[in-house]
Amino acid sequence: MEFQIPHSTRIESLLCEAKVDFPRGVSPKILLTHVKNTVPFIFNQDFLVGPNHRYLKILRHTEQRLEKSPDSELDHASYFELCVAAHWATIATFVPTDVDNQIRSRLWHPALPLETLFSMVDLVEEALTWDSTPLSTRGVKSPLTQDLLSGHHGEWFSISVAAYGALRRRHPERAKFLAEKILKELDRQLEVFNHFREARDGIGSLTAATIVAHNAGDFVRVMDMWSFDNEEYLKKGFLERESSLHLKGAFLNLSALNKQYMAIENHRNFALRKPKALRIHSSLLLPVGPFFDDWGKLIAQSPYLSEFDLAEITEALFDGWVYLEKAIGYPRALAGLEMGIKGGLSQLCRLVPSKMAKQLSSGKLRTLTSISKHRFENQWNQFGLK
Repeated sequence: MEFQIPHSTRIESLLCEAKVDFPRGVSPKILLTHVKNTVPFIFNQDFLVGPNHRYLKILRHTEQRLEKSPDSELDHASYFELCVAAHWATIATFVPTDVDNQIRSRLWHPALPLETLFSMVDLVEEALTWDSTPLSTRGVKSPLTQDLLSGHHGEWFSISVAAYGALRRRHPERAKFLAEKILKELDRQLEVFNHFREARDGIGSLTAATIVAHNAGDFVRVMDMWSFDNEEYLKKGFLERESSLHLKGAFLNLSALNKQYMAIENHRNFALRKPKALRIHSSLLLPVGPFFDDWGKLIAQSPYLSEFDLAEITEALFDGWVYLEKAIGYPRALAGLEMGIKGGLSQLCRLVPSKMAKQLSSGKLRTLTSISKHRFENQWNQFGLK
């Protein structure tokens, strides 16, 4: 559906943007530096960029532009594009770029020219079609339709709710159109969760539950940022979906599963920000916790990591386990490392300080890592069927 802007308004828009300095965050050059620190491999020529990866094309194009003209300026819509692209490329990595407040609030200035605003909303609507899989392992596919459900769909909620907030008084017709698209996407995610329940897939149910719960959290946070009241069209639609009658009570079911089992396992993984080697290849990205056995095994056998890297990662996992106390995802990753590394536990213990090696081979941590993957996942599958 197209929404037209009168020609006279377009001219006024250009004059307005030329006169007003709208708020910005970090400079494009510094933002690209942050992206390169987190996902340097996306700028390599052998990293393939497909038709639904425009966020990667935006980053590469901006890099080339700044190399040719370091002092070149981006207009407001282009700066917004860059911030969204940086966010999309890094949000599922170990060190996301810090542009959340920019794309959720600050860049949606109430005095923006309508043409600029429409251009930003166009990008938001397009972003729902972007393929996040090259830079995220935090997703699952419906066992019935193969529809992808990922954390990026929550990031889309965060910018689309902001777009709705910026439009609702300036262009109510387009705001309502966008709101309906947002609510349709929320229903799709709830349906994917229900697909796992119908398929009696407990681990899939848990994984889908934590993804949708996080996504809904982004939805609510941005509505709160924009001070929506309960009668606001979009918020009213969201609250209706929290009902036990909506889609077989999917929202209530997934919220209960996430709160009881998954919330403690899916945090910001600050401990894993220290080993920079984890940032050198997309295959090393962390999946949804606590199901880290296969990831740990992959880390142990990765051609991109040295023994020094494995030692640093093992220490980070150990420190993360000590800090979190009750979470078991990191012990599962250590179990996978032990399974994958040549020489098993003995070799793993040789890589780390003696005090840490002692805890790896005895006590509470050893009890957790000694549980087989089959037994662990069977137990959690039963949790997910509750």
